[in-house]
Order: sequence, then structure tokens, then C-alpha cells
Amino acid sequence: MERKEPVIDSRAVDLTDRVKLTWRDVRTLADEAAASTQPQIRADEPPAPEVLTAETATSSARLTPDERAALAAQLAPAIEAAVKHALRETLDLALQNALARVRGDVERSVNGLVAEAVSQELERLDLDKIARR
Repeated sequence: MERKEPVIDSRAVDLTDRVKLTWRDVRTLADEAAASTQPQIRADEPPAPEVLTAETATSSARLTPDERAALAAQLAPAIEAAVKHALRETLDLALQNALARVRGDVERSVNGLVAEAVSQELERLDLDKIARR
């Protein structure tokens, strides 16, 4: 099994060849899409409850040091477990790939070494002596 390096497909084209929009165009389109999806507020309707975003949460409610410590104590184990799990999976996959490459390299080299050793031993042997016995 020969190892091949990845190559770029000859039919591949740059993203700029496929997409003719500039970032300004993209922002304008996004703003227009957001404006068209926002509901219109009528005077006879009660105002919708305010959605708490990260921006409003930081400006309107500050956490006390005790609350921060409690939140960190609660979140840290879950985040640590998720990171360890992701690292373990990544490491396992990398090790499996490396092991497969090493096995392939060893098999290729052993096949060549065995053939070379057999041919060297055949050259050393005196086949006439063996045939006389």
C-alpha cells in the first residue's frame, strides 16, 4: 500500500471565482434579511418580553464573587470532561492512523529485507556441494 500525499483537484476553482459578493454586499444582504424577518410591533399589542442576551446580561446583572465561584465549580467538571473526551478521541484516532502507517511501512520493508536476505544466502551456498550429498 503506497502512501499518497493529498493533491488539489485540477477542477478546483478559487472561492472568489464562484462567489462574486464582497463583504459589504454580504453585510447588506444580512441586514436586509434580518430586517425583513423582525416582527412589526403594533400599538394595540403589549410589548414582547425582553430576551436576555449576553450583552444585556453583562450590563444589567453582575455576578458576585461567590456566584462566580459557584458557577465555575458547577461548569468546570462538565467542560473538563468534554475536553478530555475530545482529546482522547483525537489521540486515539491519531494513534490508529500512525499505527496503520507504521504497520504498512514495516510490511513493505520486511518483504524487501526477506527477499534480499534469501538472495544473499543463495549466493553464499555452494549448490554443487549440496547436490553431491
